[in-house]
Amino acid sequence: MSTAPNRDDAPRLLYVNARFRRADNFGGVRARQLVDALKDLGVSVTTFPPSEEIPGQQPTTTQRLGGLKDFVQDNLPTGLTIWLVEIWLVLGGALRSLRYAVRAISVRGHLNADVILIRVQEYDWTPWLMCKILGLPVVQEVHSISYLARSQRQGKPIGGYGGPLSRMEVAQWRSAAGVWVNSTELRAVIVDNGTTPERVHFIPFGVAQSPRQYPGDRPADGSIRIVFVGSFYPWHGVQSLIRAFANMAAEVPNATLVLMGEGIMRARCESDAEKTDLGDRIEFTGWLPRDHMVERLRDAHIGVAPYLAVENFYFEPVKLFDYMAAGLAVIASAQGGVREMLECGVSGCLVPPGDEAALTRELTRLCQDPDLRARLGTAARQRYLDRYTLAATASHVVEVCADAVGEPALSACH
Repeated sequence: MSTAPNRDDAPRLLYVNARFRRADNFGGVRARQLVDALKDLGVSVTTFPPSEEIPGQQPTTTQRLGGLKDFVQDNLPTGLTIWLVEIWLVLGGALRSLRYAVRAISVRGHLNADVILIRVQEYDWTPWLMCKILGLPVVQEVHSISYLARSQRQGKPIGGYGGPLSRMEVAQWRSAAGVWVNSTELRAVIVDNGTTPERVHFIPFGVAQSPRQYPGDRPADGSIRIVFVGSFYPWHGVQSLIRAFANMAAEVPNATLVLMGEGIMRARCESDAEKTDLGDRIEFTGWLPRDHMVERLRDAHIGVAPYLAVENFYFEPVKLFDYMAAGLAVIASAQGGVREMLECGVSGCLVPPGDEAALTRELTRLCQDPDLRARLGTAARQRYLDRYTLAATASHVVEVCADAVGEPALSACH
């Protein structure tokens, strides 16, 4: 555990986040950055569980896990891979919750906190258990919902929640002193499941500012770099982006496509890229250390988030914040909170989800119009500074946690 100095007018936070354990995980990087932003506000923060960092290793990387996971996602059918992922998540959630409960019991006499802030994972009992053990009100940090994520992974329509795991998830929302969500769609789902609306707070989870993000003028070597950053899941639309790039490649011969990330669709995307005969213009980097990813964005011109149509699109794509912070011209699918993150025609270009013809047109237009790219990139950068910095996120989180301090703890956790 690690603790920061206290500020008199702010609650003392116990921040529980499974991603603290991984120094090489993007979620762990963001969690640490949030802690730093809270500390900058003078807030006392105790982190749980302790980090498992290698001495001398900076916790700023995102790495591919390798081994069995790589074999499964690269060699098994997509349906079977998704089914195995589901089993892994259920078992992992149960084991993680029990492990944290045991550790919380062993250290509860040494914790000085007024409220628990918990990043909720899929199939997670941790909020209920920590509340019971420590007798403190809980604010849940919710970025995904298990039954929605399950349906989206399996490509099935979403008709509502069901089963004991989903009912447990909903019961925890209803009993929390506060719920922090990062999209208005996520807030609507949680409120519709019976959680008191006043306790569900929409706070965008911004990204930390870095002087390495925004170089001003893009490289003037004559090339135009189009980038995608993120996971290779079916609904992320990477295959559509490859096809759209192939459709406009002859018209813009100086354009290249850089795909940064991993996921169950990577092997299929690589196969698609090989079929285009544009292998020398399409680069797959895998997961990069975050600092390296930021450096690559400095050299890029256009950032793309080509999501396919998804029912209940409750995501807040972090890639968009990174593109905006880097001053890129952004193209994104117009659904969910993406429509609020970007002003179409002002700070970005919005296209219908899954519309490859529209995506091709926008890519071609931006590649051929450097003034438009520069204007959109400057506006996107300013929108990020105005709304989506991590400092703004931390300030709102402190307010929500302060409101939760007077709420009952154990009586709210049945």
